[in-house]
Amino acid sequence: MSLYKGNKMKEYYRELIIDFVDRDLSAIKSRELLLPDEPGRIITVIGARRVGKTYLFLHHIDKLRNKIQASKLLYVNFENDKLFFVSYRVIIALVK
Repeated sequence: MSLYKGNKMKEYYRELIIDFVDRDLSAIKSRELLLPDEPGRIITVIGARRVGKTYLFLHHIDKLRNKIQASKLLYVNFENDKLFFVSYRVIIALVK
């Protein structure tokens, strides 16, 4: 069960997506590990807490924005409590 119902939920998730698209990632420092640039692939990184997984992704997304329109990229942080009960179907519907 989501904390938000109907249009309120959709608006909250819509705002999350828009905020990410508009977020300036240029100040993120480069990492030694590079992620693949293969279109149409989902990338996951697993590791211990606080080792830089999120910043690795954000740096990679910043690089991709040079090649791909920012609105075509999506990063979802499922540590957000409001996303805990959201199914992938809801996220896909909101992106469309």
